[in-house]
Amino acid sequence: MTKEYAEFLEKEKEQNYVEHMGQVVLKKVRLELGYSQQQMADALGYTRKDIICGIENGNRTMSGVAVRCLEYLIQIKDLKEIKADIGGYFDVVSDFRDVWNDANNVLDYEDEKEKDLLDGFLGLILNFEKEIQKSLSRFKK
Repeated sequence: MTKEYAEFLEKEKEQNYVEHMGQVVLKKVRLELGYSQQQMADALGYTRKDIICGIENGNRTMSGVAVRCLEYLIQIKDLKEIKADIGGYFDVVSDFRDVWNDANNVLDYEDEKEKDLLDGFLGLILNFEKEIQKSLSRFKK
């Protein structure tokens, strides 16, 4: 394969990627984010919504900078979804605490075996909550 042909293939690959990002991914991400075409234009550095319309319809090509911005928007969207999922685990912790409280009302803390059971379960709850906090703190950086 000649150097020129390799360069041609690389340009074709990049062009196909840009077209795919514009015609397929752009509208999907825009709708998932709940953005209007103007809001997406603002996010990608365009001045008018008709540019986004043209890109989505295949009549225009995204700039390289806009493609990178779209990639970052996708990453941010994914991170927000992950953070929301992690935050949902606090509901699980709350449920575990309710179970622990119920068990604590039934079991006798003075009995060594029952005390070990209650302490072990509480330890699991506290460690689970600590790990959730640690995961969420990574998003704040």
